Amino acid sequence: MGISGGPNMIEDGLVLYMDSNDSNSYTGGATWKDLVSNTEFASGNYSWGNDISQITIITFLEKTGNSTGYASHPISKWNGGTGNASFVLYHFHNYLESAPASEGVFRFYHTTSANGWSGNNGAVQLTVGQKAHIVFQYNSTSGGQMWVNGVKSSNRSQSGTLGVAGTGGISIQGPTDNSLTKVYHASFYNRELSDNEIINSYNIFKSRYGL
Repeated sequence: MGISGGPNMIEDGLVLYMDSNDSNSYTGGATWKDLVSNTEFASGNYSWGNDISQITIITFLEKTGNSTGYASHPISKWNGGTGNASFVLYHFHNYLESAPASEGVFRFYHTTSANGWSGNNGAVQLTVGQKAHIVFQYNSTSGGQMWVNGVKSSNRSQSGTLGVAGTGGISIQGPTDNSLTKVYHASFYNRELSDNEIINSYNIFKSRYGL
């Protein structure tokens, strides 16, 4: 494949990859290039994002603002709604100023064939200006878990196939800042990366982004 990103970039199973710190992917403006297809990223209807039995999503992002809204979604594949969503990373806000403790909480949600619409265990809370390397690691038998900066933030939860019969596109709040979140990197694998591979990914980011 010959993907750029350093000598230890994990390519096995990589199906979508954008990185604003890689000049092959981003040279300015509001768009970036997927380095797997070598074409400009478009939401598309990626078949690997439907009927998911294994997936790993890696993102590096920054919380850039607060809101009195309910939530925004830095990465999502809704497929129309909560009935068959493949994956949705929530960035919760201070809804109507009634729940300030939720501002800046990031957590993955999805719809599974076994459990329906639900949130996966694990979350991280960031303040404005904070950045984090966040990973969603999932298989349909054991369920999923979230990693933050190279450390597991939860035990496994939920199980079943994600996004059954999905047809929606993927939305990513990057490479530019939407005033709430800025996604610097997003990579998707059609398999579950091992724990060691996830830790290796974080170590790459430590050097590339100065975590």
